Amino acid sequence: MINIVQIGYGYWGTNVARNIVQSRETNMIALADASAARLEAARNVYGSAIPDYTTDYEKYLSDPNVD
Repeated sequence: MINIVQIGYGYWGTNVARNIVQSRETNMIALADASAARLEAARNVYGSAIPDYTTDYEKYLSDPNVD
């Protein structure tokens, strides 16, 4: 399983997130975006399928659990 943090949930980000969440080979551990409104939109679509919705992507840059 590949652990992924996606940065950005804009025009293409919505498609990327869908593919990551639906894949059996990937695990979306967080979704980061500067816009709280975009994060809320993602939360409405994916709910608990993504454990963390955040504006602070930097906390994941050195996280050893992120591939």
